[in-house]
Amino acid sequence: MAGNKKKESARQAKKLARSQTVTEENSRRQLVRAASETPDLLTSLCPAFARFRRNGLDLTLTYYHVEQLGSQLLQWCFDLTKSSIQSFYEAAEGWGWNDKKKMREMTASEMRYIVAAQQDGTPVGFVLFKFDVEDVREIIYIWEFHLCESVRRKGLGKHLNMILELAGRRLGMKAILLSSFKSNTSAMAFYHGLGYVPDAVLRVPPGAPHVILSKTFPP
Repeated sequence: MAGNKKKESARQAKKLARSQTVTEENSRRQLVRAASETPDLLTSLCPAFARFRRNGLDLTLTYYHVEQLGSQLLQWCFDLTKSSIQSFYEAAEGWGWNDKKKMREMTASEMRYIVAAQQDGTPVGFVLFKFDVEDVREIIYIWEFHLCESVRRKGLGKHLNMILELAGRRLGMKAILLSSFKSNTSAMAFYHGLGYVPDAVLRVPPGAPHVILSKTFPP
């Protein structure tokens, strides 16, 4: 009799643990969905960051859901991405560059863009990201982060990253994650300078051409 009670108690405990796990996972998904559906992340969470005036630049930043981007601006973002990183893809063994695959990635429904443009509307840089759940963490995952050569090393990249950090904290995210080719030394130096380190949970096989970096928000 005592043994049966013990087994039943163990079954109930496992059932409760599974139920709690499902509840927590649903809560994380709901939080990420709400963050992703934010109509205008810039104006609602960090309006002071929607203009960048520094080091000879005067830029307006605009937040887009992917379906709001427009074909011309989407193509510009794609072309800048291709010119910036195609060579790293082609140099990585087993990777290679594929236009159609990259465009599918950049137009997935969950993708969000922040585009920096001059006052005449000419775009000069963008960050592409999504809200997601990764290993029980609510995160922002940076998919692409590219600036025209003319606006690099002037604080714009840091400014865009600060927007993601501020918005992420206010929306309840736990960290920002991204993947970078190890051979892209300028990008690696940029991310390390912002405080990104190899992620403690998501690791890549030894010898992989890329690394997953993360920056965890303080509690």
